Amino acid sequence: MVLPVGELPGAWWFFTRSWRTLGANWRTFLFLAAVPTIILPCAASLIFGSYPSRPSASPSVWTAHAAFTAIAAIVMVVNTMALITAAHRTTEGEVPTVGESYALSLGLVTQFLWTGLLYVVIVIAGLVLLIVPGIVMAIRYFAAPYLVILEQTSGRRALSRSKELSQGRKLRIWWRELGCGVLFSLTLSLGAAGLTIAVGVALGNPLAGFAEPKPLWAETIELYGNIVSEALFVIFNVLLIKCLRALLAGSEASSPRLSARPVGEGS
Repeated sequence: MVLPVGELPGAWWFFTRSWRTLGANWRTFLFLAAVPTIILPCAASLIFGSYPSRPSASPSVWTAHAAFTAIAAIVMVVNTMALITAAHRTTEGEVPTVGESYALSLGLVTQFLWTGLLYVVIVIAGLVLLIVPGIVMAIRYFAAPYLVILEQTSGRRALSRSKELSQGRKLRIWWRELGCGVLFSLTLSLGAAGLTIAVGVALGNPLAGFAEPKPLWAETIELYGNIVSEALFVIFNVLLIKCLRALLAGSEASSPRLSARPVGEGS
């Protein structure tokens, strides 16, 4: 993929390019989004007998929710890694399959978890001090977990590399993160709502999917829409990091070099 040179593109460029990237390998991305959409309701049915919308105060129910939360966390971490791998490979002109996306990322689970934990601890520490430092830390080190897969680095080195990439561009990164996040959420929410209404019409009641408690099929549509939105956000972040790397490489190439001429030699 040819990236723009000179300055960081705007949020609309990233929004449209993220959709194009998803379209270039839509089978892989949509199947990856379907994996947790299938696994999580199935796990919930085994643990609770239904999808867990409202936990009760029962200790046994809270234990069940803890087990479900652990399963959901594992599934989402592994799936996010697969999405990052698929986004990375697709932007490089390849067409990775679902199996390849998982296989290429599974060997980096430990590094991804360690780097993600460091990122979360740093951001929480910033939020404890004040809201603004937490936001700054989140932007400064946002690329660290992605770099585990994009550059095969982890831990403090990934954090240092993320800091280098975001240096001097934090506000611009924040605006793009905010803008694309809102656009992805709005687009997929409207799409999920439209599909829910369509299914409701087929069942004889257009508002059936919006009743409380929601039927399982409506919750599944909502979950799938949220995960597709996450997939687009992952693609966006991969594109953003690659643009930042290109900008950093360009600035380093254009920076003045010190002369290697021996001291005392005439100018």
